[in-house]
Order: sequence, then C-alpha cells, then structure tokens
Amino acid sequence: AQSWKKVREEAGVTIITEKEFQHAERMVTSLKESNYASDTNKAGITRILDDASLEAEKVILWEEEGLECKAKFDAYVPSLNVIIDYKTTQSLSDHKLLNSFFSLGYHVQLAHYSAGVKKAYGLEKNPAFLFITQEKDAPYLYDLFSVESEFIERGESVRQDIFKRYKDYLVSGFTEQEEMRKISLPAWA
Repeated sequence: AQSWKKVREEAGVTIITEKEFQHAERMVTSLKESNYASDTNKAGITRILDDASLEAEKVILWEEEGLECKAKFDAYVPSLNVIIDYKTTQSLSDHKLLNSFFSLGYHVQLAHYSAGVKKAYGLEKNPAFLFITQEKDAPYLYDLFSVESEFIERGESVRQDIFKRYKDYLVSGFTEQEEMRKISLPAWA
C-alpha cells in the first residue's frame, strides 16, 4: 500500500483521506446551491460556475526579461478577459479577508497572472480578476470579489523587485560574503 501512495505522489497526485474528500464535496455542493454570503452578482457567478473550464486549472508559460515564467491558476475566460481564482478562508469578514489577501501575497500573485495572460494571449489590456472565496467551515458560505487596480499595481511593483533580485542573483551567483545566518555545532557537541 505504501508503494501505491508513493508512486502517485511522485506523479503529482495529491492523496487525501475519505474525510477530506467528503469535506470538499460538501463545499462544492454549497457552491452549486448558491450559498452566498451576500446578494452580489448571483447571475454572473452561476454562469461562470457552469463553465466547464473551471474543472481544470490553467497553466501559462512565457519568457520575460530573459527569465522563464510560469503561472498556474484556476481558470481564464478569454471572452470576458477574466482570470478566476478560488480561495478558501476562515471568514468572509472584510477586515480579515483583506489582511489575509495582502499578507499571503495575492497582490503579487495576481500581477504575475496578469503578465502571463497578457503575454500568452497577446493582450494590451490587463485581465480582470474574480475571486470565488469560500469559508472552510459549514455552512461553507462564499462570495465574489474583484480587485481594485491599485491592488495589482502594488503587486506589479513587488513582482518587478523580485525579478530584479532574482536576475542579480543569477548574474552574480551565490557568494559567502552575502549576509546570512550561519549554523554551527551546538556548545554541547
């Protein structure tokens, strides 16, 4: 039995328990039953959730500034130029959600997704974003969120800084002169 699990995990298959599977099924059922936390845009979400493209994530590869890039997100609807991403959360309360989105770096993630979609589809205009955000606990309420342009702009600024630091690292290589913490033997050893 262990080799079966190991073979599948090495192939990129995520193994979950029966309990985890049942929990995920309840969350999906809640989405399909329109278990909204608010009354916003019910018709829009129903149309998007009916789109079969949500059943498989989207992977985009591109080259940017000499670097190979990859973005992997839940769905892209070309006719609407909208990237859709599903997120789970402990609470849909605005304050907790905003802090969570920013602290988890979603602004950088979305800027990266935007760059990938623009490059892959040859677009001039940034895509819009739609988050389907669902609570992890029953009754598994969910809601829709779009993002303000400042959110993406801030993310793009951070993304460009990451690109610069990574390119500098590739050019200079790792050296021991860089400041970092060192690990040595403990006093008792």
